[in-house]
Formats: sequence, C-alpha cells, structure tokens
Amino acid sequence: MASEDQFDVVIIGCRPVRPDRCNTYLRLAPHTKLLILDNGRSIGGVWSKERIYPNLFAQVGHGLFEYSFYPMKKEGLTPERYISGNTIHGYLNDFAKDHDLVRRTRLSTTVTNIEKADSGMWRLDIKNADGIKTKKLTVASGVSSDPYTSSWPNENLNKPIIHSAQVGTSLLTLQSPATDRVVVLGAAKSAYDTVLFLLKASKKVDWIIREDGSGPLAIMPPRILGIFNTVDVMATRALASFSAATSSYLQLRRFWLHYGKFNGKLTVQVVALLNTSGIWYKRLHKTIIGRAFTIKFWRNLTRAAKHHANYNKTENFKKLRRILSGYG
Repeated sequence: MASEDQFDVVIIGCRPVRPDRCNTYLRLAPHTKLLILDNGRSIGGVWSKERIYPNLFAQVGHGLFEYSFYPMKKEGLTPERYISGNTIHGYLNDFAKDHDLVRRTRLSTTVTNIEKADSGMWRLDIKNADGIKTKKLTVASGVSSDPYTSSWPNENLNKPIIHSAQVGTSLLTLQSPATDRVVVLGAAKSAYDTVLFLLKASKKVDWIIREDGSGPLAIMPPRILGIFNTVDVMATRALASFSAATSSYLQLRRFWLHYGKFNGKLTVQVVALLNTSGIWYKRLHKTIIGRAFTIKFWRNLTRAAKHHANYNKTENFKKLRRILSGYG
C-alpha cells in the first residue's frame, strides 16, 4: 500500500473565499500543515484561468469584490467599475502568492472518496495519486464549481456540446472561422455572457429559452439615473430596507429573480431577510402607507429597467422581456 501524506487541515475547493480562510487560519496557527485541493488547472475556482473568456465581467463593482486588507488593482474595469474575469483571476493569484498559499495548493486533483478512520482522522482517496490523511477537513467545492450537464441524444450530431463553464477552454473551436453558427440554451447570466461573446466574435446565434419558465434575467442599467453604479446602490442598507424580503421570503425570492444580481457577493440583501425590526422596517412594512410606498418603489424601478432594456426595439427582442410577478 502506498504511503499517505498527513496534514493538520485539508480544504477541498479553491473558490475565492477559501484563500482568505486559509490565510486567517495560518495567521492564528502559523505552524499548521495545511493543504488546499482543487480539480482546476489554476487557482481561482470559478474564476480560474481556464474559465475566463473575452467580455466576461462580474456583476459587482470594484471595491465590493476584494478582501478588506488586500486592495484589488484598478485595472480591467468598465467605466462603471465592473470587474473583468481576468482582473479577478489575477487578484486571487496575487493573493495566493503574497500569502504563501501557492505551495500549499495541489491543482488538477480530484477527491474520489472520503472516510473517517477509527483514529479520528479523515482519509481522502485521490484519483491517480496516493491518499491523504488529515485531522480537520473542510469541503468547500461549491455548487457551481463543476458544470451540470444534461444528457442529449447525439446519434446524428457531430457538433460539440459545450457547457458555459467550458467556454474558456473551447475558445479555439468557438472563434474558429469554421464555426459560423452556435445554439445557446438557457437564460441565466452565463447565457447572456456567452451570447455577447459570440456576437462580438461575429457568430450567428440561435438563443433557445423555454416558454414555460419565467423568462430570462431582467436587464438592468449599469448605472442608476446615469450616475450611481447599480450594484453599489443595491449593496446599501437603504435599498435593503425597501426589500419585501424583510416581511416575506417569497418576495425576497422574487426580488432575486427580477434583478438577477445575487451571486453570493451582495450579502447585505440576505441580511435583510432576518432584519424584521427597527424603525424603517416598521414604517415601510408594517403600515399601509409604507407598504404602498414600497410597492410603488419597486414598480417604478421595474419600469425604469424596462425602459433601459428597450425590449420593444424589435419583435424578436421582446422575447427577452422578464415574466414578472409580485411587485413587478
């Protein structure tokens, strides 16, 4: 039987939040033998180098996607300060290098099985490699780290089926002159990003969205009133106080669907779900006038988003209009 490496702490997954967690642990216990495992080919998780492609930006403004003690460089930004995928990838790699995490990371590593031994230690089986034992284990692979692909009948299909997470590794195929037309299935942010990339690459796109759903994500302007960064405003407590989430989880879910801005980064809105006290909550959600004002606020915001998107530009573009419910 092959020898097994032993560690004090093993973390499975290299998503953006994990480097900070590792750094904090090592600052508190600097002699810890810590290891990070990830099946990606580069550091960054969903922002790894192989997942980046042209025109890919995060729906978050500069200053909201960084560790408080480690500022992000002001490069690769849109005029509204939205951050490019390359900038995020570079930031996470710089952080790993500057905090001595690179040597503690094993990439292209897949954990196939986890068991707890009688000794109390965790045993990890590694694909095509020796196993690992550790005293403490954190599984932080995330729900979006690996692409979820459906099974498609392809008996007479000789064209590649590419998941949105594989666009970065499929650039040669997608940008090739031999690729003239591409079918995009779905209506989430990744679909918008992929369609934009393909159109800028001068490809013909057939965009398929099922009719029995609630439609694609709403299109919001990058700036509110042409002045304020939209995501910056959404991250304020002032806007959170208007969220119907404070009185109903269902309405919070509708708000998420309406504006499509919740990607795990705007935590202030999630806090609003639990914030059911305070003067603003009582005035906006516990009085007739407050509720009427709140409903009016969201309806006006919806109208502004529709006006910006200009869905009526063409008959085909009308199909991208969000099927709203609730306050919309």
